[in-house]
Amino acid sequence: MEEQTLKLMIIDDEIHLLKLLEKHFEVNFEVRVYEEAQEALRDLSDFNPDAVICDWNLPVVTGREFLDKVRSLRSYEYVPIIVLTAYDGRSTEANSFLAGADEFMSKPVRLEQLEKRVRELIFTQKFSRSLKKKLIKRNDERRIKKIEDEKAKVEEEVLEDICEDSVEESELSETEKLARALDDLSDLGESQYGDKPEDS
Repeated sequence: MEEQTLKLMIIDDEIHLLKLLEKHFEVNFEVRVYEEAQEALRDLSDFNPDAVICDWNLPVVTGREFLDKVRSLRSYEYVPIIVLTAYDGRSTEANSFLAGADEFMSKPVRLEQLEKRVRELIFTQKFSRSLKKKLIKRNDERRIKKIEDEKAKVEEEVLEDICEDSVEESELSETEKLARALDDLSDLGESQYGDKPEDS
């Protein structure tokens, strides 16, 4: 089976850096680049990226606002997002992680190191999702087995009740037969040995 090409979304308002990143990653990735985050948001569902590299200080829609929006979408709440920015202060880094970033890297960055981190995050995310699906499937199988066991138990109890009812009906039928037989004998005795009428 042919391995599917990974999709990478890159958002940065520095045109030179954006072109540099695009040229580097397009060798092994399907890449789409954006100068503004709002354009990337409009294209998110259509492109469906495996990972995102996003600048923090962006015009119109900031990096933080982009992260907030993406993480609010259930389909993309676990998509790896790397914040790549010239603002390397601790507060910026902390705010990036609080907004939902998976990694924070400062400019300038070695492209090989950036690509390695992108691949690591994609692999981790895909492995986590695969493991989650397996756990859900296992739990579903256990739940189904439990339901089937309970169903079999109920069917067994119902069958036992039916058998008991059948036995009771059978016994009652024999009793009725015996009672009728005794009634017949009694009627026969009366007809043979009943009092004769007295002579006048």
